[in-house]
Amino acid sequence: MNIKDDWKKVKSVLEQGQASTVYCSIATVNPDGTPHITPVGTVFLRDDQSGYFFDHYAEALGKNIDQNPNVCIMAVNAGRFFWLRSLLKGR
Repeated sequence: MNIKDDWKKVKSVLEQGQASTVYCSIATVNPDGTPHITPVGTVFLRDDQSGYFFDHYAEALGKNIDQNPNVCIMAVNAGRFFWLRSLLKGR
């Protein structure tokens, strides 16, 4: 998947995941190169391939993004119908 070409799909998946579970996680890289994962209540992705988040306790997350803007966002669609449909379709 190419982020630039598939940005609308990326936004849609994130929005569906947050709608069903109300949170997501953002993975960043600590200054020493180790991974750091933060559960975050709200993430919004903009049309210009940028985003923002709100979380009071995400101090390391902001510092890590300042030194390395590469992140990975995980949002899981936990809706029952999504999983039932996926099971029936086999994907």
